[in-house]
Amino acid sequence: KPGYQPGSQAGVVIVGMQTTTQNFVLTELTLPPVNVHAEDTGAIANITWEAPGTATGITEGFEGATFPPTDWSQIITDTGAAGTSGVLPTWCQVGTIALDPAVPPHGGSYQAAMWWDYVHQDEWLITPQFPCPSNAVLQFWSYVYLGSTNGDHYYIKVSTDNGSTWTVLWDASTLTGGWNYYATPITVDLNAYSGQQIKLAWQADDPPSNDGMWYVWFLDDILIGTPDKVLKFSTEELLASSKVNESAPKMVYPSLPISRDRIKNPTISEPVLSVERPTENNRVLLGYRVYRLLAADQGNEAN
Repeated sequence: KPGYQPGSQAGVVIVGMQTTTQNFVLTELTLPPVNVHAEDTGAIANITWEAPGTATGITEGFEGATFPPTDWSQIITDTGAAGTSGVLPTWCQVGTIALDPAVPPHGGSYQAAMWWDYVHQDEWLITPQFPCPSNAVLQFWSYVYLGSTNGDHYYIKVSTDNGSTWTVLWDASTLTGGWNYYATPITVDLNAYSGQQIKLAWQADDPPSNDGMWYVWFLDDILIGTPDKVLKFSTEELLASSKVNESAPKMVYPSLPISRDRIKNPTISEPVLSVERPTENNRVLLGYRVYRLLAADQGNEAN
C-alpha cells in the first residue's frame, strides 16, 4: 500500500480475484524384486532375482499394436465373424464403434469390446501375473449392462495359482442400475490379495443355457494401484480446452441393437468433444540397490 510505514496499521482490499491453492504430493513407489535366491559358496554369495512387478500403477488402455496386450492372454470360445459394428463376439481391439450415437473409446484411440451372440460364449481377457500391493484396487471404465436377468454373467475374476482356479470378484448381473455408458468408473477392492501373485480376468459367460450373451460389453482405461499413492488425472482435467467443430457434419451410423432384446443407445444431445491426449512420459528403471545386513537387521535399513 503506498505510504505504508512499518508499525502502522494498513488494510488490503483485493477486488475481482479468486485464488485456489491445491497441493499435490507425488510419492516415489518401489516394490521389492521377486523370486530372490542366494547361493552361498563360502567366500561369495551369488544372488539372483527377477524384476519387481508393476502392480502399483498398472494401466492398460488397449492402445498397443497387438491384441491382447503384451503378456496378456485370452480364451476364445465363439469364433464367429464380426457383425456390421466391426466387433467380434469375443474380446477384440476396436476404435469408435458404429452405433447411433457412436461409442468412442473412453480414452485414446482404442478400446476392448465384445458383441452378444446367439451361440455359446465363454470369452476371457486375462492380465499377466503380478504381485498385488497392499490396499490395492482395480479401477476400470466400462460400457456394460448392470442387472441382466437372462442367466448371462459379466465377471471380473482373480486367480492366485496362475490361472488354474478362479474366484469371482464382481459380476455386473448381480448389480442394478441398467446401462453404464462409460459414465462412471467401476472399482473393485483387491486388498484381500495383498502380497500374493495374482491374475485378473474379464469373463463373459452364459451358463447354464449356453445360448450366448444378451448384451455388448466394452472396456477401457484399466488402473491397478493403491488409492493413496497413485495419482491419475483424466484427460479433461489435464487439458485447458477441448476442440469442438460445430460446423463439421454429424456422423450417423446404423441403429444397431446393443442387446438381444433390441435395446438401442439412448439419444445424447450434448456435443461430442474431440480431445487431444497429452504425451505420457514413462519412468525407466535405472538399476538396483543391494544391501548387506545382519539377519536381525533385515527390516532396519539404517543399520
